[in-house]
Amino acid sequence: MKLGTGGTGGAMLSFKEILGVYAYSLGFLLPDEKWHAANEFFRVSSMRKGQLIYCNYLQLLADDKGRLK
Repeated sequence: MKLGTGGTGGAMLSFKEILGVYAYSLGFLLPDEKWHAANEFFRVSSMRKGQLIYCNYLQLLADDKGRLK
């Protein structure tokens, strides 16, 4: 699976510069899904994997009482 930020890179910098907080973006696709091409597509299985990764990421951010660390 390939990780990328797409066109959000500039906006991500603004979060730090203006709000003083870091922002994270996770993108999910496989190399053959032809990122931003005319025949781009996205597998449902990639969507499911992305959902699981987001859930695991948020769980790692939380402490044992469910609050953000």
